[in-house]
Amino acid sequence: MNRLLDDCPAGSSREVLMLIIGTLANGLIGMIDDLMIVRRKNSGGLKPLIKIVLQTLFASCLCWAFYRGGNGLFHASLVLTPLFSIAMGALMLPFSVFTIVAEANSVNLTDGLDGLAAGTCTISLSGMALILSSHNLPLATMCAAMCGGCIGVVANAFVPLTMVTSVFALEAMSVILQVGCYSLTRKVLGRGVRLFKMSPFHHHLEVCGWHETKITPLFYLAAAATTLMAIQFGMG
Repeated sequence: MNRLLDDCPAGSSREVLMLIIGTLANGLIGMIDDLMIVRRKNSGGLKPLIKIVLQTLFASCLCWAFYRGGNGLFHASLVLTPLFSIAMGALMLPFSVFTIVAEANSVNLTDGLDGLAAGTCTISLSGMALILSSHNLPLATMCAAMCGGCIGVVANAFVPLTMVTSVFALEAMSVILQVGCYSLTRKVLGRGVRLFKMSPFHHHLEVCGWHETKITPLFYLAAAATTLMAIQFGMG
């Protein structure tokens, strides 16, 4: 992969190529997982640990190639607000790997209702495209293209697109809290206590009696609100 990237012009073209490689790599893992499920005729695809290891391996190679290409690993900062940032230095490498793997799995967890993941991805990607359009047009174009693909999925699911990654974080966090709380209370109290009736969080709402036609627009609204905040922050 390094040789392929070395032959690519520096700057935006290189970043777009890396984004394509990362997308295809995660898509390959998902395809293998789905093929195993179809072949076995049950829900037993790739084991979670194997999936995480493969995702981490791909993400590590991608991030190393990115920073190796002169993208300022030791001068990288994590911007939290317009007035506050943290100098990450070499820690940005493992943080970037963690972010890629976490986002990939968070989207997967969100994909539990028709149009839910695709709709929230559409909103998030459109916000990213708008933010990037002012200083990185090739990446903005890539985000817009991926946004168009997600719109096609939403349209195919017959879910009306009436409405950012924070929605995916909420879904992932609900699973982490559910498992953590159950494991901890089982050790301390002798019986497991669940925070939610079911996780991820959209399944909790379903068990509470909410229909998916109500849950999906709610998540769209949450994604739209946080995306608008991201746009204001990114272009402010």
